[in-house]
Amino acid sequence: MDPSSITTGAFTLLKTCFSTGLAIKDFCNGAAIADTKIKALLSEVEGLTHVLTLMDDTLGREEIKSSLQSTGHIGSHWSTLSTCIQDGQKTLLQLQEVVKKVSKSGNLFDRTRKHMRLQSASGEISVFRKQIRAYKDTLQLSLQTVILWNQVASEEFSQTVLPTLNDIQKVIRRLASDFNRRISGLEVNMSSASADDEVLQHFRNLRNCVRSAATVVSSASTIIAVDNSDLQSDFGDCFPTQPGEPMLRWMASNTTYEFTEPDQPERILSPFLDPRNNRLIEREEADSDDDLELELIQSLLEQGEKQLSSKQYLEAEKHLKNCLSRIPSGLDVLPENLLELRLRALDWLAVLFMETKRYDDGIATLAELIALQSQLPSKYSPNILLDHLHISKGFYYKKDYAGAFSSAKRALKGYKKVESSWGKAGIGY
Repeated sequence: MDPSSITTGAFTLLKTCFSTGLAIKDFCNGAAIADTKIKALLSEVEGLTHVLTLMDDTLGREEIKSSLQSTGHIGSHWSTLSTCIQDGQKTLLQLQEVVKKVSKSGNLFDRTRKHMRLQSASGEISVFRKQIRAYKDTLQLSLQTVILWNQVASEEFSQTVLPTLNDIQKVIRRLASDFNRRISGLEVNMSSASADDEVLQHFRNLRNCVRSAATVVSSASTIIAVDNSDLQSDFGDCFPTQPGEPMLRWMASNTTYEFTEPDQPERILSPFLDPRNNRLIEREEADSDDDLELELIQSLLEQGEKQLSSKQYLEAEKHLKNCLSRIPSGLDVLPENLLELRLRALDWLAVLFMETKRYDDGIATLAELIALQSQLPSKYSPNILLDHLHISKGFYYKKDYAGAFSSAKRALKGYKKVESSWGKAGIGY
């Protein structure tokens, strides 16, 4: 992604902000309405306008423009930022349409009619206000991240950068927490309306932008704070692994997976879902460029395993999620050693959730395991069936007996299909 395209997109969004702000002011003045919600909306639009003005001015400076990179972590951040700018443009244009409908003039009882239309659009206006505030905060974080990275890349940083770094880390955590909460709420209350789906996707894109900013800040803090671990950034706990599309399809289906060519299982979980002596992997030689990353992933996983064994649940969850965040989720690009690491990390995370009685999270993690393993060779088929049983346990413990019955029945059907090949002893349960 070329940084110059970000400047162009930000300038376009800035012009739309100006026109949107003017439309809202004209409506307030024409209708003589002092509604608190419309005033709050105008305040958010003006705040976004201010941030975009700063961004346009900063990215337009020659000393900044000449040093901006289009590759690496900062290049990935440009890409996610561009998506958010495009989403912001769509949102503001939609807001303009709502303002136009509300401010439509009539000959009779014009002011009263406008007030009634404003009241009926109150819900939409509230959603727009939250979205615009999210864009404002995300773009401001992005601008701070770019300035920080420019200082670090040009080796012009000093001790004065450290307080700024600390502030950025706090903002990342605040926004990540806020977006995670909003996304969860939208997913739970999702209706069939396409507008709801669009808002949800926009918040996911904003979270991706914050995630990419966190990656840039982590790299910068590693350079700045080599000798001070307190200043180094670790955001693995802020961006938990999310259920992928295969897992979501699985949860919505009643499919019983077909199992062919069953082999003796390489990994069998205990009845209490404990993989601590199973699914061990041998370290394989990686390309020199990937050695450090692979060692880091394995180190995070091993730390998580040890901490979970010692019942240090918070630290274990942090390291396991950080480990998963560093492993790509696409099967078509995932080497076998990383695939084994991902499966192992998901196993441990499921153990953690079940032991801490977070059954919903445990069920979701197990479902992701099943979705991933269902695309693999048949040697993983026994694990799929056992994971179905552990999902059944999760439902049972949370007193969702219908879910427990459904999952257990699905596992039983799978066992019946392969029992003749394994024999009852091979089922292992």
